[in-house]
Amino acid sequence: MMNPIEQQGDTSAILQVIADESSAFWNKDFVAWAKCWGHTANIRMMGWWAHGGITVIEGWEALSQRVKTT
Repeated sequence: MMNPIEQQGDTSAILQVIADESSAFWNKDFVAWAKCWGHTANIRMMGWWAHGGITVIEGWEALSQRVKTT
């Protein structure tokens, strides 16, 4: 079991990655955005877009190519 100080540090680090990923995405900074993701086949992004409805993108290769072109 983690002590509260270790857990607080982990929580802060996780929240920082989320903030960094969002900022990089909206600023169209692919390099910074990519640093926030695991480059593996088991990642997944889900979302809803007006022109495409519900979309699920699986794997780093598919996700990175999709983001590079948008």
